[in-house]
Amino acid sequence: MKKSILSLTIITFMWITAYSQIDTISTNIYQKDGKLGIGTSNPISNVSILSDDIFGFYEKLLDLRINSISDSYIQFRNNTSTNNRFEPCIHGSTNFSERSGLVIMGNILEDGDNNDNAIINITPFVDNGLGWENGGYDYPTNRHYFRIRGHKSGVGDKYLFEIDQDGNIGIGTKTPNAKLEITDGDIYLSDNEKGIIMKSPDGQCWRGTLDNFGNLNFTQITCPEVFVTKTEELKSSNQVSIFPNPSENNVRINIENSELKKMKYSVFDVNGKMLEHGKIKNNNQLLDISSFDSGMYLIKINDKKGNIISTTKVIKK
Repeated sequence: MKKSILSLTIITFMWITAYSQIDTISTNIYQKDGKLGIGTSNPISNVSILSDDIFGFYEKLLDLRINSISDSYIQFRNNTSTNNRFEPCIHGSTNFSERSGLVIMGNILEDGDNNDNAIINITPFVDNGLGWENGGYDYPTNRHYFRIRGHKSGVGDKYLFEIDQDGNIGIGTKTPNAKLEITDGDIYLSDNEKGIIMKSPDGQCWRGTLDNFGNLNFTQITCPEVFVTKTEELKSSNQVSIFPNPSENNVRINIENSELKKMKYSVFDVNGKMLEHGKIKNNNQLLDISSFDSGMYLIKINDKKGNIISTTKVIKK
Protein backbone atom coordinates (compact mmCIF):
# COMPACT_ATOMS: atom_id res chain seq x y z
CA MET A 1 0.00 0.00 0.00
CA LYS A 2 2.82 2.38 0.91
CA LYS A 3 4.57 1.58 -2.38
CA SER A 4 1.38 2.37 -4.31
CA ILE A 5 0.99 5.73 -2.55
CA LEU A 6 4.65 6.55 -3.12
CA SER A 7 4.41 5.58 -6.80
CA LEU A 8 1.26 7.69 -7.26
CA THR A 9 2.94 10.66 -5.56
CA ILE A 10 6.00 10.38 -7.80
CA ILE A 11 3.88 10.09 -10.95
CA THR A 12 1.75 13.11 -9.93
CA PHE A 13 4.86 15.16 -9.19
CA MET A 14 6.41 14.23 -12.52
CA TRP A 15 3.19 15.11 -14.39
CA ILE A 16 2.91 18.53 -12.68
CA THR A 17 6.58 19.21 -13.32
CA ALA A 18 6.32 18.17 -16.97
CA TYR A 19 3.17 20.20 -17.58
CA SER A 20 4.42 23.37 -15.88
CA GLN A 21 7.96 23.23 -17.16
CA ILE A 22 9.30 25.92 -19.46
CA ASP A 23 10.13 24.70 -22.96
CA THR A 24 12.53 26.76 -25.04
CA ILE A 25 11.18 26.71 -28.58
CA SER A 26 13.85 28.97 -30.02
CA THR A 27 16.08 31.78 -28.87
CA ASN A 28 14.00 34.02 -26.61
CA ILE A 29 10.77 32.09 -27.41
CA TYR A 30 9.23 29.96 -24.67
CA GLN A 31 6.20 27.78 -23.94
CA LYS A 32 4.80 27.33 -20.46
CA ASP A 33 1.51 25.73 -19.45
CA GLY A 34 0.18 26.05 -22.98
CA LYS A 35 1.08 29.75 -23.15
CA LEU A 36 3.54 31.33 -25.55
CA GLY A 37 6.13 33.81 -24.34
CA ILE A 38 8.28 35.95 -26.64
CA GLY A 39 11.00 37.72 -24.72
CA THR A 40 9.70 36.22 -21.46
CA SER A 41 9.80 32.73 -19.99
CA ASN A 42 6.80 33.49 -17.78
CA PRO A 43 3.88 34.39 -20.10
CA ILE A 44 0.86 35.80 -18.25
CA SER A 45 -1.56 35.43 -21.18
CA ASN A 46 -2.00 33.05 -24.10
CA VAL A 47 0.60 35.10 -25.97
CA SER A 48 2.91 37.44 -24.04
CA ILE A 49 5.51 39.65 -25.71
CA LEU A 50 8.16 41.40 -23.63
CA SER A 51 10.49 43.67 -25.57
CA ASP A 52 13.72 45.26 -24.46
CA ASP A 53 13.90 48.99 -25.11
CA ILE A 54 16.78 48.56 -27.51
CA PHE A 55 15.75 51.46 -29.76
CA GLY A 56 15.10 53.99 -26.97
CA PHE A 57 11.62 54.75 -28.31
CA TYR A 58 9.27 53.99 -31.23
CA GLU A 59 9.70 50.32 -30.36
CA LYS A 60 7.96 47.94 -32.81
CA LEU A 61 6.40 45.36 -30.51
CA LEU A 62 4.62 43.40 -33.23
CA ASP A 63 5.00 43.68 -37.01
CA LEU A 64 2.71 41.77 -39.40
CA ARG A 65 3.52 41.70 -43.14
CA ILE A 66 2.83 39.70 -46.27
CA ASN A 67 6.13 38.49 -47.67
CA SER A 68 5.36 39.25 -51.32
CA ILE A 69 4.03 42.79 -50.69
CA SER A 70 6.55 45.48 -49.80
CA ASP A 71 5.93 48.59 -47.67
CA SER A 72 2.60 47.25 -46.36
CA TYR A 73 2.20 46.21 -42.75
CA ILE A 74 0.36 46.61 -39.47
CA GLN A 75 2.39 47.33 -36.34
CA PHE A 76 1.72 47.47 -32.63
CA ARG A 77 4.28 49.87 -31.25
CA ASN A 78 5.28 52.38 -28.61
CA ASN A 79 4.66 55.86 -29.97
CA THR A 80 6.35 58.04 -27.35
CA SER A 81 9.78 59.62 -27.75
CA THR A 82 10.26 59.83 -23.97
CA ASN A 83 12.23 57.01 -22.36
CA ASN A 84 10.52 54.88 -19.70
CA ARG A 85 7.08 55.88 -20.97
CA PHE A 86 4.65 54.01 -23.17
CA GLU A 87 1.96 55.19 -25.60
CA PRO A 88 0.30 52.24 -27.37
CA CYS A 89 -0.07 52.74 -31.09
CA ILE A 90 -1.51 50.76 -34.00
CA HIS A 91 0.26 51.76 -37.22
CA GLY A 92 -0.92 50.63 -40.63
CA SER A 93 0.77 51.19 -43.98
CA THR A 94 -0.18 50.31 -47.56
CA ASN A 95 1.80 50.38 -50.80
CA PHE A 96 -1.32 51.09 -52.89
CA SER A 97 -2.60 54.65 -53.32
CA GLU A 98 -6.22 53.56 -53.67
CA ARG A 99 -6.31 51.70 -50.36
CA SER A 100 -6.51 52.89 -46.75
CA GLY A 101 -3.49 52.75 -44.49
CA LEU A 102 -5.56 51.32 -41.63
CA VAL A 103 -9.18 50.12 -41.54
CA ILE A 104 -11.22 49.37 -38.40
CA MET A 105 -14.30 47.28 -39.12
CA GLY A 106 -17.19 46.13 -36.97
CA ASN A 107 -19.72 43.42 -37.75
CA ILE A 108 -23.01 42.23 -36.30
CA LEU A 109 -24.84 39.03 -37.20
CA GLU A 110 -28.35 40.47 -37.07
CA ASP A 111 -29.66 43.91 -37.96
CA GLY A 112 -32.90 45.70 -37.14
CA ASP A 113 -33.12 44.60 -33.49
CA ASN A 114 -33.20 48.19 -32.15
CA ASN A 115 -30.19 47.47 -29.96
CA ASP A 116 -28.57 50.61 -28.55
CA ASN A 117 -25.10 49.05 -28.57
CA ALA A 118 -22.83 50.60 -31.17
CA ILE A 119 -21.23 48.43 -33.84
CA ILE A 120 -17.94 50.18 -33.08
CA ASN A 121 -17.65 51.41 -29.49
CA ILE A 122 -14.91 53.72 -28.19
CA THR A 123 -14.96 53.94 -24.38
CA PRO A 124 -12.42 56.21 -22.69
CA PHE A 125 -12.14 55.83 -18.90
CA VAL A 126 -9.78 56.29 -15.97
CA ASP A 127 -8.73 53.11 -14.16
CA ASN A 128 -7.72 53.55 -10.51
CA GLY A 129 -6.78 49.91 -10.18
CA LEU A 130 -9.86 48.62 -8.34
CA GLY A 131 -11.42 47.04 -11.40
CA TRP A 132 -14.75 47.43 -13.18
CA GLU A 133 -16.97 45.73 -10.59
CA ASN A 134 -15.44 47.57 -7.64
CA GLY A 135 -16.09 51.07 -8.93
CA GLY A 136 -12.57 51.48 -10.21
CA TYR A 137 -13.51 53.15 -13.51
CA ASP A 138 -14.43 56.81 -13.86
CA TYR A 139 -15.01 59.42 -16.56
CA PRO A 140 -11.83 61.18 -17.66
CA THR A 141 -11.79 64.88 -16.82
CA ASN A 142 -9.83 67.62 -18.54
CA ARG A 143 -8.94 65.16 -21.29
CA HIS A 144 -10.10 64.95 -24.88
CA TYR A 145 -11.95 61.75 -25.72
CA PHE A 146 -11.41 61.45 -29.46
CA ARG A 147 -9.14 63.21 -31.94
CA ILE A 148 -8.36 63.01 -35.64
CA ARG A 149 -5.33 64.97 -36.76
CA GLY A 150 -2.75 65.14 -39.51
CA HIS A 151 0.96 65.61 -38.97
CA LYS A 152 3.75 67.07 -41.06
CA SER A 153 7.37 66.84 -40.03
CA GLY A 154 8.83 70.21 -39.21
CA VAL A 155 5.39 71.83 -39.22
CA GLY A 156 3.36 70.04 -36.56
CA ASP A 157 -0.20 68.85 -36.16
CA LYS A 158 -3.28 69.85 -38.13
CA TYR A 159 -6.41 69.26 -36.05
CA LEU A 160 -9.35 67.96 -38.06
CA PHE A 161 -11.91 66.56 -35.59
CA GLU A 162 -12.19 66.61 -31.81
CA ILE A 163 -14.61 65.40 -29.10
CA ASP A 164 -13.84 66.62 -25.59
CA GLN A 165 -14.98 65.37 -22.17
CA ASP A 166 -18.18 67.46 -22.33
CA GLY A 167 -19.24 66.08 -25.70
CA ASN A 168 -18.26 69.30 -27.49
CA ILE A 169 -17.28 68.71 -31.11
CA GLY A 170 -14.57 70.69 -32.81
CA ILE A 171 -13.93 70.70 -36.55
CA GLY A 172 -10.64 72.37 -37.36
CA THR A 173 -9.93 73.06 -33.69
CA LYS A 174 -8.81 70.98 -30.70
CA THR A 175 -10.52 73.25 -28.15
CA PRO A 176 -14.26 73.46 -29.00
CA ASN A 177 -16.10 75.96 -26.80
CA ALA A 178 -19.63 74.83 -27.72
CA LYS A 179 -21.44 71.63 -28.70
CA LEU A 180 -20.20 72.34 -32.24
CA GLU A 181 -17.42 74.75 -33.20
CA ILE A 182 -16.01 75.04 -36.71
CA THR A 183 -12.92 77.03 -37.62
CA ASP A 184 -11.38 77.78 -40.99
CA GLY A 185 -14.40 76.60 -42.98
CA ASP A 186 -18.09 76.93 -43.78
CA ILE A 187 -21.23 74.87 -43.22
CA TYR A 188 -22.79 74.04 -46.57
CA LEU A 189 -26.38 72.79 -46.81
CA SER A 190 -26.94 71.69 -50.40
CA ASP A 191 -30.57 70.60 -49.89
CA ASN A 192 -32.67 73.78 -50.00
CA GLU A 193 -35.54 72.04 -48.22
CA LYS A 194 -33.40 71.36 -45.17
CA GLY A 195 -31.96 73.84 -42.72
CA ILE A 196 -31.58 74.41 -39.00
CA ILE A 197 -34.12 73.21 -36.44
CA MET A 198 -34.66 75.11 -33.21
CA LYS A 199 -37.16 74.77 -30.38
CA SER A 200 -39.09 77.81 -29.11
CA PRO A 201 -39.83 78.33 -25.38
CA ASP A 202 -43.34 76.89 -25.79
CA GLY A 203 -41.89 73.56 -26.96
CA GLN A 204 -42.67 74.01 -30.67
CA CYS A 205 -40.00 73.22 -33.27
CA TRP A 206 -39.16 75.41 -36.25
CA ARG A 207 -37.07 74.77 -39.34
CA GLY A 208 -35.20 77.71 -40.83
CA THR A 209 -34.53 77.73 -44.59
CA LEU A 210 -33.42 80.38 -47.06
CA ASP A 211 -35.57 81.87 -49.80
CA ASN A 212 -34.29 83.10 -53.17
CA PHE A 213 -33.45 86.49 -51.66
CA GLY A 214 -31.24 85.10 -48.91
CA ASN A 215 -33.84 85.63 -46.20
CA LEU A 216 -34.07 83.09 -43.40
CA ASN A 217 -37.66 81.90 -42.99
CA PHE A 218 -38.95 79.59 -40.27
CA THR A 219 -41.81 77.10 -40.59
CA GLN A 220 -43.23 75.02 -37.80
CA ILE A 221 -42.46 71.29 -37.92
CA THR A 222 -42.86 68.27 -35.69
CA CYS A 223 -39.97 68.06 -33.26
CA PRO A 224 -37.57 65.28 -34.36
CA GLU A 225 -37.96 63.44 -31.07
CA VAL A 226 -41.75 63.41 -31.45
CA PHE A 227 -42.19 62.17 -35.02
CA VAL A 228 -41.79 58.41 -34.90
CA THR A 229 -43.23 55.70 -37.11
CA LYS A 230 -44.06 53.02 -34.58
CA THR A 231 -47.57 53.27 -33.17
CA GLU A 232 -46.51 52.03 -29.75
CA GLU A 233 -43.99 54.86 -29.48
CA LEU A 234 -46.49 57.63 -30.17
CA LYS A 235 -47.75 59.74 -27.29
CA SER A 236 -51.19 58.31 -26.56
CA SER A 237 -53.94 59.73 -24.39
CA ASN A 238 -57.32 58.45 -23.28
CA GLN A 239 -58.52 62.05 -23.44
CA VAL A 240 -58.31 62.26 -27.24
CA SER A 241 -59.32 59.82 -29.96
CA ILE A 242 -59.09 60.24 -33.75
CA PHE A 243 -61.20 58.07 -36.06
CA PRO A 244 -61.79 56.49 -38.50
CA ASN A 245 -58.24 55.39 -39.14
CA PRO A 246 -57.43 54.69 -41.97
CA SER A 247 -59.66 57.23 -43.66
CA GLU A 248 -60.20 58.49 -47.19
CA ASN A 249 -61.87 61.87 -46.66
CA ASN A 250 -62.44 62.94 -43.05
CA VAL A 251 -61.39 62.10 -39.51
CA ARG A 252 -62.97 63.19 -36.27
CA ILE A 253 -61.00 64.58 -33.36
CA ASN A 254 -62.93 63.50 -30.30
CA ILE A 255 -62.04 65.21 -26.99
CA GLU A 256 -63.11 62.86 -24.20
CA ASN A 257 -62.30 65.28 -21.38
CA SER A 258 -64.80 68.17 -21.41
CA GLU A 259 -62.53 70.21 -19.15
CA LEU A 260 -59.93 70.57 -21.88
CA LYS A 261 -60.41 73.95 -23.54
CA LYS A 262 -58.70 75.96 -26.28
CA MET A 263 -57.06 72.90 -27.84
CA LYS A 264 -55.13 73.09 -31.09
CA TYR A 265 -54.32 70.52 -33.74
CA SER A 266 -51.45 70.25 -36.24
CA VAL A 267 -51.05 67.86 -39.19
CA PHE A 268 -47.55 66.84 -40.34
CA ASP A 269 -46.23 64.74 -43.19
CA VAL A 270 -43.53 62.07 -42.85
CA ASN A 271 -40.80 64.69 -43.32
CA GLY A 272 -42.04 66.67 -40.35
CA LYS A 273 -43.47 69.49 -42.46
CA MET A 274 -46.62 71.03 -41.01
CA LEU A 275 -49.43 70.91 -43.57
CA GLU A 276 -52.31 72.31 -41.56
CA HIS A 277 -53.10 73.63 -38.10
CA GLY A 278 -56.02 75.21 -36.32
CA LYS A 279 -58.17 75.48 -33.23
CA ILE A 280 -60.40 72.69 -32.00
CA LYS A 281 -63.77 74.41 -31.67
CA ASN A 282 -65.82 71.53 -30.26
CA ASN A 283 -65.34 68.12 -28.65
CA ASN A 284 -66.12 66.23 -31.85
CA GLN A 285 -64.45 68.23 -34.58
CA LEU A 286 -64.41 67.08 -38.20
CA LEU A 287 -61.07 67.37 -40.03
CA ASP A 288 -61.01 67.19 -43.83
CA ILE A 289 -57.99 65.28 -45.18
CA SER A 290 -59.38 64.57 -48.65
CA SER A 291 -56.84 66.88 -50.32
CA PHE A 292 -53.88 65.00 -48.88
CA ASP A 293 -52.02 62.39 -50.89
CA SER A 294 -52.33 58.78 -49.79
CA GLY A 295 -49.85 57.92 -47.08
CA MET A 296 -49.06 58.37 -43.42
CA TYR A 297 -49.55 61.60 -41.44
CA LEU A 298 -49.17 62.68 -37.86
CA ILE A 299 -51.87 64.62 -36.01
CA LYS A 300 -50.64 66.36 -32.89
CA ILE A 301 -52.98 67.80 -30.25
CA ASN A 302 -51.75 70.57 -27.91
CA ASP A 303 -53.42 72.19 -24.95
CA LYS A 304 -53.64 75.97 -24.50
CA LYS A 305 -50.16 76.06 -22.91
CA GLY A 306 -48.59 74.25 -25.85
CA ASN A 307 -48.17 70.93 -24.02
CA ILE A 308 -48.57 67.88 -26.24
CA ILE A 309 -51.68 65.92 -25.26
CA SER A 310 -51.47 63.26 -27.96
CA THR A 311 -49.78 62.37 -31.23
CA THR A 312 -51.56 59.96 -33.53
CA LYS A 313 -50.45 58.28 -36.73
CA VAL A 314 -53.20 58.50 -39.34
CA ILE A 315 -53.29 56.65 -42.66
CA LYS A 316 -54.85 58.48 -45.62
CA LYS A 317 -56.23 55.97 -48.14
